[in-house]
Amino acid sequence: MYAFRHEECNRIDEAEKLARAALEVDRRDPWAHPAVAHCLEARGRMLEVMPMFHAGAQSSMLGQMWRGGEIHIHRSFDPEAVLRAIQNDRITHLHLVPLMVQPLIDPPDLDRYDLASLQTILYAAAPMPVPVLKRAMETFGPVFVNAWGQTEGTGTALPKYLHAVEE
Repeated sequence: MYAFRHEECNRIDEAEKLARAALEVDRRDPWAHPAVAHCLEARGRMLEVMPMFHAGAQSSMLGQMWRGGEIHIHRSFDPEAVLRAIQNDRITHLHLVPLMVQPLIDPPDLDRYDLASLQTILYAAAPMPVPVLKRAMETFGPVFVNAWGQTEGTGTALPKYLHAVEE
């Protein structure tokens, strides 16, 4: 709760420290996760692993630039490097193709990574297999956005709140 007070006073760094300290005590703290997310929203961090020549990578990075966020670029996709970057650089937004999601949810030691900063995983270029999407949503939470048609037109998106996996 103290973290929110600091956020309201625009003491974002102090608020984030307090929220992260609460998560060290209890990783399921219902107040600490939103507090961290609010702090990071003020300074979004995009990790881009997609090819820069594609409209998808360009448009996802533009969103961060327009709001004054950071863009972290990896030259290639390495699942362990992505998980480390989410933890160490407090990545808030990630852009992938569905084929890249599977290796992110497969590591047996996935629990050792702090992925609390992640707010959005944008996936595009292909449909996501339902079993993979279901496991990914169990792992990362309701953070998935699907976009398609960005090269062919203005694009279409399925937002987070409409992502539902039918049983």
